[in-house]
Amino acid sequence: MAGKWHLSKDPTKDGFDANFGGTTWGHPKSYFSPYKNPYLKDGPIGEHLPERLSRDVANWITENSKSPFFVYLPFYSVHTPIQAPKNLTAKYEKKSPDGSHKNPKYAAMIDAMDQAVGHILKTLDEQNLAKNTLVIFTSDNGPHGSISRAEPLRGVKGMYYEGGIREPFLVRFPEVIEAGSKNKTPISQIDLYPTFLDLAGQTGQTGLDGVSLLPTFKKKDLKPRSLFWHFPGYLQSYKADPDSASKFFRTTPCSVIRKGDWKLIQYFEDGAIELYNLKMDASEKTNLVLINEEKKQELLRELQDWQKSTKAPIPAEKNPAYRK
Repeated sequence: MAGKWHLSKDPTKDGFDANFGGTTWGHPKSYFSPYKNPYLKDGPIGEHLPERLSRDVANWITENSKSPFFVYLPFYSVHTPIQAPKNLTAKYEKKSPDGSHKNPKYAAMIDAMDQAVGHILKTLDEQNLAKNTLVIFTSDNGPHGSISRAEPLRGVKGMYYEGGIREPFLVRFPEVIEAGSKNKTPISQIDLYPTFLDLAGQTGQTGLDGVSLLPTFKKKDLKPRSLFWHFPGYLQSYKADPDSASKFFRTTPCSVIRKGDWKLIQYFEDGAIELYNLKMDASEKTNLVLINEEKKQELLRELQDWQKSTKAPIPAEKNPAYRK
């Protein structure tokens, strides 16, 4: 385990054999050494965190290359504080802004992380492990709203529009997946655990939230299903975010269902419903709730059934002590 853990003080207490920099932090105190991180020894002054994490992981892979292994590498990037090497920042300062993509340091941080990923892949090649090693690259949320956007998708990190929840999902598995192939099946990261079990031959597990993605790796279809998101709380607003669901919050308590090309958002504060056809309207500009009552009722019933089956917590009344 290397990078952002954000769940407990020390991931070695949660089943990992080695930990490089993971603790309760959601972001580092510094992307440059000295890191002030109790689980990461400082490197030379000015060493950049993504480079350091990739080197530690690469060394660990080399030491453990003769036996099966699992690496979880959630780079702290890209997260505040926005800090990037000067040479990479200068590279993007020479480029013209492209829409909302206009922050050279933010772009440089992405570049630095990309190079760090390349270091890991090169290590797998050098250890003759690439052929039968599954590598997954994905993210947990959309871009920081005050710095970048996910255009043409609506919304940013912390929102339940597509710009907040539709993420890259790239897989390299040479023995199974054809290079350059694509699959448009909607999936969720809850599918990762069942996938790993399937690949390890541990089939027949029950009570899992997701499904194995192994069929999609082999160009087969998954059984059609709905995907769900549930957020019964509030998240503060970015001042630069024009797509916020309300004036004061990035998102308010809500539930979401996606079924095929259709997506419904249910807000708990006032009972508002939003309905979008993502195939026709990936930017979620046109709320179809008033012109497609049948689809609204179909998805709302399924969403409410899911809420009941999972005992999803739903706020019942407003906080009387709340002050704007």
